[in-house]
Amino acid sequence: MKRSIAAVLALATALCGLPGAQAQDAQPSIKVTTRLNANGTRTDTQKNLEERISDARTTDKNGKLISHVVFRLDEMGRETEGTVYNGKDQVVSMTSLRYDSMGQVSEQVDKNAAGVVTRRTVFLHDAQGHLTRIEAYDGQGKKIQLDNPPVINPRVKTKK
Repeated sequence: MKRSIAAVLALATALCGLPGAQAQDAQPSIKVTTRLNANGTRTDTQKNLEERISDARTTDKNGKLISHVVFRLDEMGRETEGTVYNGKDQVVSMTSLRYDSMGQVSEQVDKNAAGVVTRRTVFLHDAQGHLTRIEAYDGQGKKIQLDNPPVINPRVKTKK
């Protein structure tokens, strides 16, 4: 009898969202970071792992919004599909990222506000996971010289 009452109480606590509803080793589902940039701007990023979304807002020194970047996250918390907005909440560009079996970025596709591909960047790694080459292609698939390397770091590995 005591055991069934305890089980019912534990279930009710979990269903109602009362303290103790989560396992003790559960990771927080929302992670917030703030970065003060060298140019005086500030970027606040909120990653909601449960809803699989990342939201980064960059403001100037007076708190005025400069840009807003929203990424969808995969089941491992990695950025996959992103949209960049300007300070007026207008779409500026979009980016999609693909990962290899080692959890490293293998491809980045950039699109303009209209959704037209402007650049495709491929990151090649050796068997040990070291970045060996970066290849870039314009919107028509023609190989181009990288004057403006992508913002992401393809060497960052995701823990499995």
